[in-house]
Amino acid sequence: MRVLLYCFAVILLECFIVDSAKILVYCPSISKSHVILCAKYADVLHNAAHDTVLFIPSYSSALNNFDGAKHANVWRLHNVTHAYDAKLDSLANVMEDSHIGFLDRLTYDVDFWMEMCEDLARQHHRMQHLIDYGFDLALFNDIDPCNSAIIRSLNISKTVLLSSEAIMDKIAWDLGLPMLPSYVPSIEENPNHDRMNFLERMSNAYKYFQSLVVHYLQERRVLHIFRKYIADDFPPIMEMLKNVSLVFVNTDETFDIARSYSQKFVYVGMLGAENSANETLPKKLDEYFSKGKAGSIFVSFGTVTPFRALTQQVQQSVYNAVQKLPHYHFVIKTALDDISTAELFADVPNVDLVDWVPQSAILNHPNLKVFVSHGGMNSVLETMYHGIPMVIMPVFTDQFRNGKNVERRGAGKMVLRHLVVNETFFDVINEVLTDESYTTCAKRVSKLMKSRPFTSEERVTKWVDYVLDHETSEHFNLEINNLTLIQQYYIDILFVYTILPLFSLKSHVLVCAKYADALHNAGHDSVLFIPTYAEALNTFDGAKHAKVWRMLNVTAAYDTKFDSYASIMEDTHIGFLDRMLNDVYFWMDMCEDILKQFHRLQYLADYKFDIGIFNDVDPCNPAIVKALNISKTILLSTEPLMDKIAWDLGLPILPSYVPSMEENPNHDRMGFFERMSNAYKYFQSIVIHYLQDWKMANLFRNYISPDFPSIMEIIRNVSVVFVNTDEMFDITRSYSQKFVFVGMLEAEKSKNETLPEKLNEYFSKGKLGSVFVSFGTVTPFRVLPERIQLSVFNAIQKLPDYHFVVKTVIDDTTTAELFAGVPNVDLVNWVPQTAILNHPNLKMFVSHGGMNSVLETMHHGIPMVIMPVFTDQFRNGKNVERRGAGKMVLRQTVANETFYETMNEVLTDERYTKGAKRTSQLMKNRPFTPEERVSKWVDFIMTHDTSEQFHLESNSFTFIEHNQLDIFFVFILLPLITFFVYRRFLKRKVN
Repeated sequence: MRVLLYCFAVILLECFIVDSAKILVYCPSISKSHVILCAKYADVLHNAAHDTVLFIPSYSSALNNFDGAKHANVWRLHNVTHAYDAKLDSLANVMEDSHIGFLDRLTYDVDFWMEMCEDLARQHHRMQHLIDYGFDLALFNDIDPCNSAIIRSLNISKTVLLSSEAIMDKIAWDLGLPMLPSYVPSIEENPNHDRMNFLERMSNAYKYFQSLVVHYLQERRVLHIFRKYIADDFPPIMEMLKNVSLVFVNTDETFDIARSYSQKFVYVGMLGAENSANETLPKKLDEYFSKGKAGSIFVSFGTVTPFRALTQQVQQSVYNAVQKLPHYHFVIKTALDDISTAELFADVPNVDLVDWVPQSAILNHPNLKVFVSHGGMNSVLETMYHGIPMVIMPVFTDQFRNGKNVERRGAGKMVLRHLVVNETFFDVINEVLTDESYTTCAKRVSKLMKSRPFTSEERVTKWVDYVLDHETSEHFNLEINNLTLIQQYYIDILFVYTILPLFSLKSHVLVCAKYADALHNAGHDSVLFIPTYAEALNTFDGAKHAKVWRMLNVTAAYDTKFDSYASIMEDTHIGFLDRMLNDVYFWMDMCEDILKQFHRLQYLADYKFDIGIFNDVDPCNPAIVKALNISKTILLSTEPLMDKIAWDLGLPILPSYVPSMEENPNHDRMGFFERMSNAYKYFQSIVIHYLQDWKMANLFRNYISPDFPSIMEIIRNVSVVFVNTDEMFDITRSYSQKFVFVGMLEAEKSKNETLPEKLNEYFSKGKLGSVFVSFGTVTPFRVLPERIQLSVFNAIQKLPDYHFVVKTVIDDTTTAELFAGVPNVDLVNWVPQTAILNHPNLKMFVSHGGMNSVLETMHHGIPMVIMPVFTDQFRNGKNVERRGAGKMVLRQTVANETFYETMNEVLTDERYTKGAKRTSQLMKNRPFTPEERVSKWVDFIMTHDTSEQFHLESNSFTFIEHNQLDIFFVFILLPLITFFVYRRFLKRKVN
């Protein structure tokens, strides 16, 4: 028995060792809060069974014996540099009265880190043990520009960037997401927020420019140091940052402003928050915070700026506030040797001074009413998490932005140092204490943060495991990284131009049914409502569990319109004029028919739905949901994201690298003429959908209410957007906090599906395997042009060792006649697609490239040949090619040998199967399943109103404001005016 137990223990230990990875958390000792944050990551990953090392090169002498770690291993590099303490003292001198100016930043910021960095590089041999240890992954932060270079020099192949504040401007630039200064405030020394007037936007653009310049110069200096001490060909810092596997963003998506980000970004603010819920104060500190008839107030301006370092004016203003609020007890954090502050408050009875505090335990104290702070990110997040209102006086970097965020959420007030007078702190603290709205808003933010669908610990551990198991750089890298500034903003394309709907079909209903079933299974009273457009689907709903309500005999227009629409799609793309004539009017008759019978929908209004989920296919859908008075809505994007929907949500695409969604064979890697074509297709898509929305709004104003809102306004106010694609398969582009990837819903449930006996026989044939051919419900095989049918026929004859199963419709006699004498073909009119994709003999799927078909096929690891027909299918085909999982052919290029050559290449070249299998593994191992995402986000939306939290301020701007055209005009005009005035002055002087 002992032997068995011993063997079992050895097996368990081996499993643990296999799953464990060596992870380095690199963290110079810049400040206490910074080290504490790094230690949290190290502890979380240690607790997830990884061999985690927190490595601390000592910068600050005050932190020589501090690490903050509770579980992880801690390695130190002592006596690295004496420069940090001296530099910090000199930097403090320029921060006394105002913001740090551009010249100060050029003088101090550019040079600030260089001496420490050079000291580290000079002693690189002392870090040889890190190289020898063979770390699998390294986490490093974005504060010190030297960090990324150090990690690269340690030969650690996989890296994760820890953004210790929101996202630094230059970091975002390096990662291919340059911010729009029209609504995203520059991170450093900036009191602006996302709601800015003209002069504030002008100031913000200037601060953004100076931030990029300063950090660019820093990176140049760091590169010079590492090429001097490490290697002549050491890569640029930008290149290293571009290739990080992930970016952990140390903020909370429900607290921070809504802005664009990509699939590479993961919000992980308030790491370890759950563990601090029961922390209590030491007895002496508990006594301090228990004093005060009306409550206690904590005052701390951080480690870098202790109270004695504040200007006389600021100290006096705080002193005045303390004296005028005798019913509140103030606990003020100072430095250990701070005699001057002790003397200042010596005779004040309602003050205690402390040199160390466990901040999370203080925030748990029931008597704490307000936290007066410098606005460091960790302090702000912890305070908001505990629902305590704040007064913030920012000192430098992101603290101004954090203070504005607190104000924006109604949870406190911000004061600027250079505006502080004697009464300032009393006025502001008194307002926050006496106005209940601040406490109410702080509590609301707290609930939002505590109720997030996934905890920061889950996100960190699951995403780290995912990055360790998979190479994600290709999937998460933005193509914009490879473009010049002129190409990014398509300035070359604009210069040249200056001189020269999916349908209500079976796959669509199936997607909706999956969401209805998922929410039913999560315990909700879920109703799938189907107004019947297509007569062929009168009895089809696809739901397995949810209730299904129908509205029959809605319209006869759909089938008629569809026949005429299909006739223009035979041989080529749908042109602009065809789209103007067909797309704009396609949905109008069906929508008007519903509105004429709107009384038949009264029972939906009477049922009082808490939430409405609608898709983006029919522009009538958002208006119908609005007319039913359902207050909370979720947009279901049945493809990645329609161009006009992204525009309405405040995230217009950059056609330089994001392909327009419809009728577009381009991808994110485009040449000049492809970018030119893409910009044109984007323009036509916006125009067509704008006209659709305009006509739709007029219909509802005629039938429902004269003041019915615009479709754009309805779309803007959705609570969240479920995007029906997979972030590992789709191209990397910008999104915001409002977007949730939910592609392949219920995929796990389909893995055990089996085929009916007859179909199983068909797919089991073929010496080398079977091939499934289906071009979707909209384009059955018989409607394809004859040359395409013959090209497929030719391919089948030339591949006799493969058995082909071709999907047709019931009454298709022409296809049956075409393949009558071909032995390696079977025709079917209905197939359970997921069961087919599970079949071990299936080698390839020849498809039209519908989103559901592509996602299901990639999930099962089957290579594809795609011939797109319309809308997003071209983009999906290009995505399959980009992932190395198949090939795409365009209808207008199909000749007799096209399908044979393409199919034969995909079947015989193992790279396609490997590409498909790799994509499958990436999709199956995602940190959170689509079911988890859908059910948890719906629960979150049901509980909280997120419209303000996730609203992009860019929604409120005109095109000119959004793209800073007015600011650029002024920046160009001012030098011209200056030049002409100066010239005029000189002329007068000469005369």
